[in-house]
Amino acid sequence: MPQTRSALHWLFVFALLLYMAVLTKAILFKKGGFRYYKHYFNSEYKHYSVKKGWAKANTVPFRTINLYKKGLERNNLTAEYNIWGNLLGFVPLGILLPLAIPFFRRWWVMIPAGFLVSLGFECLQLYTGLGVWDVDDLLLNTGGATAGYVLFVLGAWFWYLIYPKK
Repeated sequence: MPQTRSALHWLFVFALLLYMAVLTKAILFKKGGFRYYKHYFNSEYKHYSVKKGWAKANTVPFRTINLYKKGLERNNLTAEYNIWGNLLGFVPLGILLPLAIPFFRRWWVMIPAGFLVSLGFECLQLYTGLGVWDVDDLLLNTGGATAGYVLFVLGAWFWYLIYPKK
């Protein structure tokens, strides 16, 4: 039995690492391949500053979400993609992190962890110029991680209902 549990644990760890790689690609490296980023960091990044990035940042909660809502009313697919992408993109974190690392099975640990992962990506976008810092992304991403954690808790509850501890 311990061998199965260990193999399953490593499967969850691998899934978490793979998910984080895909999430990093989707958030930071969405514009192109290696050549694009090689060019960006060799030439354009030299002219970028955090001050310029902060000038573009959204620090007002719900500003971008309200713009997205107006876009949804007009059937704007970009707005729909942004809202659902920010929410659904972090759902796997709320499931995989507690499965891979038991420390994150408590809500008061998992929800701040989801926020901190999102904050990390937002700060990387700000400091590298690979995106725009947006407080609404923090809200939506944290909401997605929380929804994933709720799914994890429900899944664990059903698991123990079907396979009770002996």
